[in-house]
Amino acid sequence: MSQRKYALDLLYDTGKLDSRLASTPIEQNHKLCAESGDHVNKEKYQRLVGWLIYLCHTRSDIIYVVSVVFLVYL
Repeated sequence: MSQRKYALDLLYDTGKLDSRLASTPIEQNHKLCAESGDHVNKEKYQRLVGWLIYLCHTRSDIIYVVSVVFLVYL
């Protein structure tokens, strides 16, 4: 099972298609905040987290980082 197209569509929809690869999904003890300091659209953020949770079914290497971003709005 491959979700390459799903992952590429997710990157395209979020405007992150030109982002660079990282050796690890997130640094340990990383503090999350908006890049520009602006408020984040809660509905859009929650939809993105849902997409990422679905992607975790085939990408177990991103489970930790998805759980970190999931806990932000609990």
